[in-house]
Amino acid sequence: MDGGCITSTNTSNCSDVLQDFQVGMSWALWTKQVLTPIIVAAGIVGNILSFIVMSSRPLRHKSYSFYLRALAVFDSLTLISREVLAVEEIHISYGKPSIYSNFGDISCKTMRFAESVSCLMSSWLVAFMAVERFVAIYFPLRKTFYCTRKRALVAIVCLFNALCCCQFYNLVMFEHARGHCTVKREYFMLYLNIYTYLYLLVMILLLPVMLIVFCNGMVVCKLFRYRQIPCNHADSESEKTAWVTQRRHKTTYMLITITSAYIVTVLPITLCSVIIQVTIESKPRAEAERIFMAFEPYKHLLEIWSALNYSVNFFIYIVSGKMFRRELKHVLTRRTSGNGSGVKTRSTHLKEEIQLT
Repeated sequence: MDGGCITSTNTSNCSDVLQDFQVGMSWALWTKQVLTPIIVAAGIVGNILSFIVMSSRPLRHKSYSFYLRALAVFDSLTLISREVLAVEEIHISYGKPSIYSNFGDISCKTMRFAESVSCLMSSWLVAFMAVERFVAIYFPLRKTFYCTRKRALVAIVCLFNALCCCQFYNLVMFEHARGHCTVKREYFMLYLNIYTYLYLLVMILLLPVMLIVFCNGMVVCKLFRYRQIPCNHADSESEKTAWVTQRRHKTTYMLITITSAYIVTVLPITLCSVIIQVTIESKPRAEAERIFMAFEPYKHLLEIWSALNYSVNFFIYIVSGKMFRRELKHVLTRRTSGNGSGVKTRSTHLKEEIQLT
C-alpha cells in the first residue's frame, strides 16, 4: 500500500487536502449540530403524541396500531441516541472530555447494544407493517385470522428477541478505554466488517427494503385494479363496492407512505457508509484517505436526512389520516365522552370502522 496523506512526501498537497477537509467538516458539523436537536425535539414530541393517539379507543383495537406504537417508542430511542452522538462530536471537535469518560465497560456495552437494537427495530417494524398490509389486501378472507392485535404483539416480541440475539456481538466487542466507548483492538476489523456488511447492508438496507418494495408494489397494483371497478362495471352495486373498498384502504395509503419514507431517508446514508468502507478496503491508503475526506462532510448531511425517518411519521399521520387528526384534536383539547361533542352515535362508530379498516 502507498503511504497515507500524513506521511506523504508531497506535503503541500497534503496540507491543501487537510485544509479543505477541515473547512468541509466545519460547515457540515455546524449544520448537523444546529438541525439535529430540532429534528430530535420535533420527532420525540410527535412520537409521544402518536403513541397517545394510537392508544385511543377508536384506534387501539387495530393490529397496525401496535406496530405504530412500537415504532414511536423505538424511533424516539433512536433519536435520543442520535442526539447523544451529536453532543459527543461537539466535545471531540472542541477538544473536551468525552461524555462517556465516566462510563464503564458494562455501560458502554449496554449503550451500544441498545442503540443497535433500537435502530433495527425501527427498520423491521416498518417492514412488518408492509407485510401485514400485503396480507390484508391479498388475503382479505384470512385478514381476521392473521391481522389481529394478539398476533401483532407476538410478532413484535419475537422480532425484538431475534434482533437482540443478532446484536449480541456488541456486548462482547465493545469496551471503555481511554475515556471513550470503543471496539476492542483485537475485534476492530471483524467488527467493522460485521457492522458494514451485515448490520448496515443486509439488516438495515437489503432485507427490509426488499420486503417493503415487494409488498408495496403488490399492494399498489391491487389498489389500482380496485380503482378500475367503476370504469369497467357501470352497475350501481359495483360502484358501491368500489367506493367502500377505497374508503377502507385510506389507512393502506398512509402505511405505504410511511414505509416508502423509510426507503427515501435511510437508503442514501446506508449506501454512503458502505461505499466509504469498500473504498477504504480496496484503494491504496493515500487515495482512500482523499476519498474519505471528500465523502465525510456529505455523510454528516445524509445523517441529518436519515434522522427524518424517525421523526416524520407523526406528520404523515396528520396529512393522510382524517381519523388521526380527529383523535389528535380530542387529545389536545382533552375532550371526554361525557360532553356533548364527545358522544358518538352507532352510525358514527360504523363510519369510523369503515375508514380505519
